[in-house]
Amino acid sequence: MRRGELVDQLFGRGEGFLQGGMALGGVTAERIALQPHPEGGYYARTFQSDDNVKSLNKDRYNNESRYAGTAIYYLLRGNDFSAWHCLKSDELWHYYRGSPVKIHVIDKSGTLTTHLLGDAIDNADASFQLAIKAGNWFAAEPLDKTSYSLVGCTVSPGFDFKDFKLGDRESLSMQFPNHSDIIKQLTRITENTLDNSASFKTTRTYKQ
Repeated sequence: MRRGELVDQLFGRGEGFLQGGMALGGVTAERIALQPHPEGGYYARTFQSDDNVKSLNKDRYNNESRYAGTAIYYLLRGNDFSAWHCLKSDELWHYYRGSPVKIHVIDKSGTLTTHLLGDAIDNADASFQLAIKAGNWFAAEPLDKTSYSLVGCTVSPGFDFKDFKLGDRESLSMQFPNHSDIIKQLTRITENTLDNSASFKTTRTYKQ
């Protein structure tokens, strides 16, 4: 079986797709153990730096250290979405396979921009990578609702759920009334805080 066929089978084309909602079946369970992400979709941490860093701005991370960088696999089914959220760190999204992804970003000035993450060779409007600056609100959805999107997300300084804020539908709509339609479309909850419980800790690693 060609590599592309195997990826299609494992990430949305075969019986092994997210069996039980927690992990991919078959050989993938040994390679990529995915778990639900509170923003939507499924993820597995693949890397965290051995180095720790502290921000020059002591208030940014409450004067705590963070891994210098972290990375994950992130999977969205076609009808799923990554709900509006923001991070205290910069995040770089990488396209791997499947449908292109629409990534909506509201910057600190309130400007909404929609980017297309995907194969830039096949689609002139797409980019293989997209950087999202710390503090910007963003949400994502597969362009093809009948497919899936497999991407990677790299965060620096490294991701910690303490630095993750899930968007509140009412509050965001009041803050950005011109964008209320897309905010309502891509939010699930009404509370703007997340219980950073141990169940969301990223402990999985990628097996070579």
